[in-house]
Amino acid sequence: MGRSDDIRAAALELFTRLGYEATTMADIGAAVGMRGPSLYKHVASKQDLLAQIMTATMEDLLSAHRAAVAPTSWNGGVRHPSARP
Repeated sequence: MGRSDDIRAAALELFTRLGYEATTMADIGAAVGMRGPSLYKHVASKQDLLAQIMTATMEDLLSAHRAAVAPTSWNGGVRHPSARP
């Protein structure tokens, strides 16, 4: 896991525990052992950090959905709902 991943994980934990509004960039920096100014080398703002977390979460959900509805090599003769006749 890279530094940016550590920052996102710490931010997600803090946003969940304290709430987005109550969490400061200094809190996030402290959680990963960085001072606030150093944090800005990895992320533009708290809002940008939240957007990154939300985007990654949506991508994970979409991947899981695609895997769940993907046709398999054996599907018991049932056509996939998106298959054309």
